[in-house]
Amino acid sequence: GSVRKSAERIRVNAELIDATDERILWSERYDRNLDDLFAVQDEITQSIALAMKIQFDDGEMARHRSRGVTSIQAWELAMTATDLQDTYIRQNLLEARAMAKEAIKLDDKYAYAWVSLGWTYWQEAYSGWGKYISDLVYQAEAANHKAFEIIPEYSEALSLAGLIHLMKHEPENAIEACCRAVELEPGNAEIQALTAFTYIFDGDIEQAQKYNQNMLRLCPIRANWYYLVGAQIEMMSGNVDQAIEIYRQGLEVEPDSPLCRFYLVHALMENGDEKAARQMAEEIRTLDKEVTGKGFVHTYTFDENLRNQFKGNLEKFGLY
Repeated sequence: GSVRKSAERIRVNAELIDATDERILWSERYDRNLDDLFAVQDEITQSIALAMKIQFDDGEMARHRSRGVTSIQAWELAMTATDLQDTYIRQNLLEARAMAKEAIKLDDKYAYAWVSLGWTYWQEAYSGWGKYISDLVYQAEAANHKAFEIIPEYSEALSLAGLIHLMKHEPENAIEACCRAVELEPGNAEIQALTAFTYIFDGDIEQAQKYNQNMLRLCPIRANWYYLVGAQIEMMSGNVDQAIEIYRQGLEVEPDSPLCRFYLVHALMENGDEKAARQMAEEIRTLDKEVTGKGFVHTYTFDENLRNQFKGNLEKFGLY
């Protein structure tokens, strides 16, 4: 790019060029007053970074996750925290929490930083890393309330609220919150996936499939947890072989995460392959000696019999 100055005005031209064939993939021009050079620098840096994230990474999600932020450092921390959370690896989750807290210190009116912090507590409960699910859900809810205080009708906070309701086994409230989030931000693949997740819990596979298809259309490159949604739809539909295949795809995306392995243990046992299930259980213990499947079972479905079936398969290998 280039920078040109005239009196108290500055013009910045920025381009992203494919070095292999010199095609211009993205370009933008910024004209600003030079009242505060450092503020202008931060503003343009953040604008370019956000535009790139919209164009090549998170799409319109990036714009919603930037609402109201005044600190580029806070924004960068929150975005990095989100990427770390998506791995469902314990150490990454702890780092994400520290980053979200630092982002809040820098800008306590940045709603998405509070949502990001709330998700770390929800994920800790879901992933079986905490002792008491209820305590972690309480902390997730407290952080999310801060986001709602800043932006009352915020799609990101609504989707987290939906999953908090799901943790409390309140499927109707969970679906209501997630569907409202979809109305506000239909182009957000994560919100579509989470809405499908709530319908799976409620046993409405037809609706779950609808939102899962929306997610697939919006998000060709997916984090490992996205694969669970499609796989669970197949499991609930009695297509165990297809579910196993999709779980394994998620495993390939994040091989160091125990997440998909827990569901694979269950699916393999349902398919009569105890040897493969045992191997998967051993891999879980190699990755994380203390993790349990309590959160996964808790949020698997509102159907107690199916939850107990999942629980029983995990208990055979000391995973519950």
